[in-house]
Parts: sequence; structure tokens; C-alpha cells
Amino acid sequence: MLKKFFSIIAASTILCCYSCKKDDQPSGSLTGNWKFISLHAQTESTAQYNDGTDDMMSVTKADYTSTNNAGSVSFTSNTMASNGVSYDISTAATLYEYMNGVFFDSTSTPLYVNIPPTNSSGTYRIIGEDSIAFTNSFAVGAQTSTGASASGGRFAIDGNILTITSHIVQDTVLNYGGYFINDHQIATASVTLERQ
Repeated sequence: MLKKFFSIIAASTILCCYSCKKDDQPSGSLTGNWKFISLHAQTESTAQYNDGTDDMMSVTKADYTSTNNAGSVSFTSNTMASNGVSYDISTAATLYEYMNGVFFDSTSTPLYVNIPPTNSSGTYRIIGEDSIAFTNSFAVGAQTSTGASASGGRFAIDGNILTITSHIVQDTVLNYGGYFINDHQIATASVTLERQ
């Protein structure tokens, strides 16, 4: 029962991120319209609880690149808007189980997620030369299983390609059928956009 729950928690960890604190700089290099190319993510969730007798731990990992990508993102000097951004995720989440620190089982569960066309808007600011902070969540990406979403990341422009790489570290305590589960989620995700 809890095994399936752990897979669902961890597999839904998609994207969140960080930003660096440096002096604000102009954002001219980002301005314009960008086609959404893909989202690549590596996620890991570690869930731990005690069942009254044993210390149980599960580690769920997934690594994927989105398919059927569509939509675009536009940047002005301080605003950003996504238009019709959509994609699919088709991968497998692998669950590793431990009892009292000893590995005893692993399973792989198919994971399919369809993100329908989404529009959003918000403001952003550039920090230093390569970091970006969003005041609203970035629509290109998704949320962790507990609802956290992207607030910034590092960006790089190579020719017509813009890549924004984001990281998350999130700790949550969940109550599942009387078990209090300490859930530690980490993820690294890269959004790739192409200038139009």
C-alpha cells in the first residue's frame, strides 16, 4: 500500500528551483519570443517512516525529457508570459525500498503525464549575469507533489538557444493512514527554448 504511494509522490516531483543573490543586471538578452523546445528533469524523493517496529525508507528516481512540446514564452525587460505551453512526460519511476537501512526490493512504475496548453504571465528579474528570479511560478515546468513551483534558476544563451536550469530541495511531513512520512524531494530540471 505505502509502496504505491511512495512511487506516486516521487514521480510527480517535476520542477522547482533556486536563484543566486548578486547585483541586479539588465535583462536585454532575454527579451523576445522563444519557442518551447523541451523540459529535461532528474528527480529523486526519499520517504521515511517507522511502522511501529521497523524504520522504512523508499527512494524513488526518475529521469526524463518531455515530448510533444508546444507553445512559446515571451520576455520583455521585466515581464514574461507563456502561450499555449504543453508537453507530455512518458518515463518510468524506479522505487528502491529499505528496511532498517538494508535494501530489500525495487520496482519500476510507468509514469505518463500530459500537461495541457497553459498560459501564464508574471514578472522576473535578472540577478548577476546568469540567474533569474520569477515573482510568479514559471509555466514551463510543473510542481512538486506538494505544490511547490519554480521561483528562479540559472540561464545560458548559446546562439538562438536559451536554457534555464532550476533546482529544488523540499522537505515535507505527510500523514498517510496514520503514518507520518518524512518526504525529502530534490530535482534538477532544464527548460530549453529557441528564439523565434
